[in-house]
Amino acid sequence: LTGPDTRILYDASETGYPFAGGFKGEVGGWFGRESRFGLELNGFYVPETTTSTELRSGEQDAFFSVPFFNNAIGSEYSVVVGSDLAGSPTSRGIVDVGSSIDLWGVGGALRMRDLVDCDDVDLGFSAGFRYVRLSERFWIDYDTAPSVNTAFGQGTLGSFLFAGGPTPAAGSRIHAQDDVTAENDFYGLDLGLDATMEMLPGLSFRIAPRVALGAAVQEVDVFGSGRAWQPDGSMRSTPYGVFA
Repeated sequence: LTGPDTRILYDASETGYPFAGGFKGEVGGWFGRESRFGLELNGFYVPETTTSTELRSGEQDAFFSVPFFNNAIGSEYSVVVGSDLAGSPTSRGIVDVGSSIDLWGVGGALRMRDLVDCDDVDLGFSAGFRYVRLSERFWIDYDTAPSVNTAFGQGTLGSFLFAGGPTPAAGSRIHAQDDVTAENDFYGLDLGLDATMEMLPGLSFRIAPRVALGAAVQEVDVFGSGRAWQPDGSMRSTPYGVFA
C-alpha cells in the first residue's frame, strides 16, 4: 500500500469544515427602584454544516481500496471496493466520506451593577447557568457494483464482510456503512464581570470577561452495517461495516 504506484485519494486533511455562520441573541432587563439588579437570557445557534466527498473507481490496471492495519496478520491490508484489471471482470466501486457538525447553546444569568461608588467607572457582576451542545458525525459508505469479481482473493468488500461464511454469489451488489456520532453536552456555572470606564464625554471603554465552569458529558454511538443483494433476489446482511 505504500508502493510508488499508490495514490492517496482521501486523507485527514479532507475532513475540515468550511466557514459557517449563525446567530446569537440576548434579552433581559433591569428591575428595582435603582435598577441595580437584572435578568438576562441568551443563546446562540450555528446551523448544521456538512462536508462530503465521493470517490469512484475507473482507472485501468488499478485497485480502488480502503487501507487499514490488520492486527491479525501484523501488516497493512486493504478492502478492495473496485478494480479494473486485465483478464478479470471490471468491478466498479464508490466510496462516500462525509462529516457534519452542529453547535448551539443557551444560558441565563442574574446581573448586578454599580458595585463601586464612582462616577467614571461602572463595575458589574453576573452569575448564571450555561448549556452547550456540540454534535459531530462521521460516516463512510461503500458500494461495489453487481459486476464484482468474487473470485478475486479475500480482499474484496464482499469477502471481507462475510468472512465467516460463504462469499456472496457472483453478480451481487455489495454495500457497507460505517457511522460514528459523538454528542457533547456541557453544563456549567456562568460567571462574568462587566467594567465600563468613561474616557471622554460620549466615549467609554468596556471590558466584559466571562467564564463557564462545569462538566462535559460525551456520548459516542458507533453503527455499522453490511448488505449483499444477490442475483437470485435474496439479501444477506451483517451487523457491522468495515471499521464499525
